[in-house]
Amino acid sequence: MLRRTTRTGGHVYVHLDKRRTSIHYHHDNDTLDRKTLSSVIRATQWNEDDLRRLGLL
Repeated sequence: MLRRTTRTGGHVYVHLDKRRTSIHYHHDNDTLDRKTLSSVIRATQWNEDDLRRLGLL
């Protein structure tokens, strides 16, 4: 369920069991810098096998 939108254009969603996630929308041609991409990978706890399965390596 959408809880709110942020000033930067992101959306904050909350599940009934109180889990929360923020989604920030970007244009198709936008790329993430190395620091942001590293943060995303750490936050999702993806490993090298996951990245290969998703075609990111």
